[in-house]
Order: sequence, then C-alpha cells, then structure tokens
Amino acid sequence: MPIMVLNPMLPALHHLFEYRLEPEICSFRMLKAVADFAKDLGVKNYPVHIKIDTGMHRAGFENQDISKIIDFFNSQDELKICSVFSHLAAADEDTPEMNNFTIQQINLFEKITATLEKSISYKFFKHILNTAGIERFSEYQFDMVRLGIGLWGFLEQGTKSKEQRQEAVISTNGRNLVPEAESKQILIPHSSFLIPKLKNVCSLINKNHSNKKRNCWTINRLRQKGQGRAGQKNSDFAARLR
Repeated sequence: MPIMVLNPMLPALHHLFEYRLEPEICSFRMLKAVADFAKDLGVKNYPVHIKIDTGMHRAGFENQDISKIIDFFNSQDELKICSVFSHLAAADEDTPEMNNFTIQQINLFEKITATLEKSISYKFFKHILNTAGIERFSEYQFDMVRLGIGLWGFLEQGTKSKEQRQEAVISTNGRNLVPEAESKQILIPHSSFLIPKLKNVCSLINKNHSNKKRNCWTINRLRQKGQGRAGQKNSDFAARLR
C-alpha cells in the first residue's frame, strides 16, 4: 500500500526520495520539480499520484491539462503514475442537485482516467471516494478509497440507523487554547450543514474527538467569520459563537 504525501513542499523533496514516500502531484510546477529531482538522483519510475480537479476547485489538473500530462509521461522515465485520484466536493449533501453533481464528478473522473490509461499504456490505481463517498456512493470504489474523518467515527448527515453507526478507531489529544468556550454549546458548520451542540471548542485541536464527543477540529479556520471549510453560507455562525 503506497504512502502518499499530499501537497508536498519543494524544499522537502529529498525526504520523499530518502524514505520512499510518494508525492501527490497537482500542478505542472511540482511535476517538473519532482521529475528533475529524480533525474539528478538517477532514479527511474518513481511513483507519483496525480490529482484531478473534477469539481472541488481546490487543487488538481483540469480536463484540458490531460493531453499535456500524457505527453509528459510518454517523454520521460523518471516518474511513473501510481494512482490518479480526485476529491468529491459534496458527497455528504443528500439533495438531488448535489447528488447529480457528485455523479458528474465521478463520470468526469472515469472519462479522464480512461483516456490517461489508454494513452500511457499501463495501469494505475484509481480512487475518488472520501468518507461520505464510501457511505453514499460505494458502487464507485474503483481500486481504493480514502477514509479520512471516518477514522474518528464521524457519520455523514442522514446516517442514523444503529446498524450503520461507526466506532472511532483512533483518538487524539491536545491543549485547549480557548478555555472560555468550554461552557458554550454552539453550532459549527461542516460542509454545508451544522453539527449541533458542540462543547470544548479550541482553536487547534481538542481531546476525545470521536463519535461520542464530536468536538471541533477546525475552529482555527472558523473563528467568528461564519464560514466552514469552503466558505459555506452559514451567515448566522458569528452570532451563535458570540
């Protein structure tokens, strides 16, 4: 199983090669930098993971970049694609509009990966499902899935039956940096909905983050701006926080 490093930094490339870690590549600048580094070391077929932007619009190559990616990989042997992946933007939102959008992302991903695989003449892993995708779109698992926040026992909106409940398999601890918030019960936006009645809020991370105590781990980004991870329309958040 590969160990992928998301968003690697250029000054740390030597650590990737030293420990055989496999970088996510989401820009031509990083692609060229990793290839040049491998060439200087005399390394061949170093595994990399190509991120495709199918609708999240956070990072990744777009559909119009694919022909250039194909040309690149067919013209060198320093790097080899280990996997191609994308990220679902709204898999946790069970509305007809967002469900259709998720399927559009998956269809575009299938189209792009088929073109890549045919053009570079070798197979690679494909994966697009995050925690919400695993729960709600399990028929699109491809070769791998990425269980992120699900490791904490977090359930997506609408998953309520006892049989579907998850148990946290890991936990984390940290210092509470906002003690004055401990006695409050507030609503924290996550995706485009609100998780009710959170306690022990801190600005970085706080302890016992599990399905039984759903403590917030992104307050440092929220503060009193009333926005979630992608700037969701939760305009009343600031008022609730005060």
